[in-house]
Amino acid sequence: MKVFTAILLLTCSLAYGQDFDLHSNVIDPDVTFSEPNEVLSTDPFEDSLFQVFRKSMVNFELSNSLLNKEEGIVGLEFRQKTKPLNLSGVVNVGYEYGLLTGYIDPISINPLSVFNTRGDISVDAAGLPVNISYNYSTLINPLGVNNYFRCSLDTEKLKQKGLAKKNEAIGEIDRQINDLQRNKGVIQGKLGMGEVLLQKYKRELGQYINEIDQIENQIKKEEEKQSFDDDIGLEGLTKQQKIDSLELLQKQVQQKQQRAAAIYDTVNKIYNDALILYELYSDFANELSDKKTVLSGLSGETIKNKSLNEINSRKNGFVSSIKTLDLGLTYPKITGLSKNSVPIQGVNLEFQKEKWYMAFTSGVTMNNLMVSTDAIQNKLNNTSNLFNQFDFQNIKQRGWLTNIKTGFGRPDETHVYIGVRYLTNSIPLQGNTDSSAIPSLGNELDIRWIPKFSKSTSIDFIYGKTSWRSALIDSSRSGVLNSLYSSDRTNTSLFSITQNLKFIRSTIQGIIRWIDPYADVRSLGTLQPDNLRYEIKSTTIVTQGMRLGMNYRHDQNNLLSVKDTSVELNVLGGQLNGNLFKNLSYFTSLNYLTQYQNSSAGRITKNNYMFGFGISSSYTLGKVKNTLSISYNDYLITDTVSTGLFRNIALQNATKFNFGVNKISISYFQMVDDLLLNNTSFIIGDEFSAQKMKLKITLGIKLSISDKYGIQPGGKLETSYKINNHLEWSFRAERMVLGDFYNYYSRERYDRFPYAISTRLGWIF
Repeated sequence: MKVFTAILLLTCSLAYGQDFDLHSNVIDPDVTFSEPNEVLSTDPFEDSLFQVFRKSMVNFELSNSLLNKEEGIVGLEFRQKTKPLNLSGVVNVGYEYGLLTGYIDPISINPLSVFNTRGDISVDAAGLPVNISYNYSTLINPLGVNNYFRCSLDTEKLKQKGLAKKNEAIGEIDRQINDLQRNKGVIQGKLGMGEVLLQKYKRELGQYINEIDQIENQIKKEEEKQSFDDDIGLEGLTKQQKIDSLELLQKQVQQKQQRAAAIYDTVNKIYNDALILYELYSDFANELSDKKTVLSGLSGETIKNKSLNEINSRKNGFVSSIKTLDLGLTYPKITGLSKNSVPIQGVNLEFQKEKWYMAFTSGVTMNNLMVSTDAIQNKLNNTSNLFNQFDFQNIKQRGWLTNIKTGFGRPDETHVYIGVRYLTNSIPLQGNTDSSAIPSLGNELDIRWIPKFSKSTSIDFIYGKTSWRSALIDSSRSGVLNSLYSSDRTNTSLFSITQNLKFIRSTIQGIIRWIDPYADVRSLGTLQPDNLRYEIKSTTIVTQGMRLGMNYRHDQNNLLSVKDTSVELNVLGGQLNGNLFKNLSYFTSLNYLTQYQNSSAGRITKNNYMFGFGISSSYTLGKVKNTLSISYNDYLITDTVSTGLFRNIALQNATKFNFGVNKISISYFQMVDDLLLNNTSFIIGDEFSAQKMKLKITLGIKLSISDKYGIQPGGKLETSYKINNHLEWSFRAERMVLGDFYNYYSRERYDRFPYAISTRLGWIF
């Protein structure tokens, strides 16, 4: 209000940036006097100090940028000029034929023929960054997730843009504050000049008044004298002439006194206006400082095409509160029991407005059964609860999954959430013999507590319950709601403590998880029912170049002891990676697993392990730079039907010449599994890549020597050409070899057509 009043006060004289009116209530400066004053030898209006003060203040203007004429307070606009639609990204269209590593057809051994298109596009529409990605193949079972479309709000980019805008706004405020402070300094100097003039003219006015009083006294004295008009005094003047002369002199001094008073009033008015202006600038500076404080506390994404006052009133807008927004393929965090989730095609929204959190997910579940040409992966996929860092289960049915979670707090801070999820009648996938279409209902309480007295401690508690599928099938329960709120053993729970020990640079986490035997986990992704788990994990930064991880896990099933056989698993392992010296990096990992199978027939113990080690080093021979990589992997894996040994030693050396890069590789592979095959192979290869202008070519040869397949030659040709700034074409042809560590093919498929051919056209925009 003070600022507004000050502006209204200045409006008449400043006119929002116009010159001061210095001549109001001032005697006409052209008035002259018949003779100079005896006390003031010069005309005050000709005083050089006054002229400097007057002219400097007349030319001093209040910056229009500091006044908001509508509101009467500071109004800074931060408007971003953006294109209506800004596109960037890449779209690829390709065709593949032959022995393809990314696709599996379990029915036919003929060469695969696949048309594929995929794209990753960034769209900036009306200031909102959106990412669009898709994949479509005519063969619908590629490795990983099937064909999909995905549109998601890039909240991280939105945040970065908001932070940039925030910094720009703060920078603008700082600039205006600096201008205000500079102008305050100028005005302060003028105020000092005005004070000098006021003191000077006040003193001179006093002298005028004293002189007038002296003349008045002289006139009175002369009038009191006994006089005759014909008498002539010593001065040669008669008494009346002397009185007339004094009165004339008095009148002249009075005129100068009036003129000096007008000068004083003018200076005083200018001084007061300048003082108001100085106070106004101070108020403006305080106003800007307050808004800078508010602005600094805002989240960056809040600032978008809004004035500072609008920003203040919209501190937590809708868009800035969106943490996740996916349309199409999405991986929602349905439960706090696991970091993994069931993929869906639908919508996934996470919303955080101050302390209130809400998540909504709805869509069709997708099959996450991953087929592979990787013998190791296939072995693990057929192993229940083994070395997988998650519990693997095949989702063989599709259904419409809807999940709602809401509560108080942020996900990574102290919070209390309640969630409800519902899976509609499932649709069996093609080839699935289970035709039972039974819905599923579940709820969950998610609590995290980070004590104020120990910010490095995090305690999580999860409790949930589901309906029981078997009870719905045999009509033991009348519906999912009746089954959910019953005494059926369908509970799920987790208790976790995470502690950060800064003094030893370690983080330790302990977890206990219980999932009842009859819990319906189809809506929870990769979890398995009838499972009790104890787990301890730690990460330690030993030195700047060394990181150590340790883990222990115990799993057991048959929690209600209703089965004849129960299984216990104990996994103990660790990982160590980092750098030695300047150019040498390393990694190593070991997980040792013991399986206990208990039944009425006795106890069976099986031991398994997974070990990996690798080093990488760069070195120079002469002026030629090289990079050497050596890796060793040794796996012993037991699934439900057999035990397999997989061992690999690989060496690769890359040499960088001025005209290209050459890579030499040697690999040894041993696989012993009675249900797969027993084979030992050596694979030697050499690959050279060169690029000149817009053309890049890679030539490679490969030779496989194995016990099972004998000697097999192979090789590849890859080329890419940049047609222009937006189009790039690539072509690849390869003759495959058998015996690779990660790729495994049936002999019939390989003998029929051991080649893979592909071409692709990419549009970059």
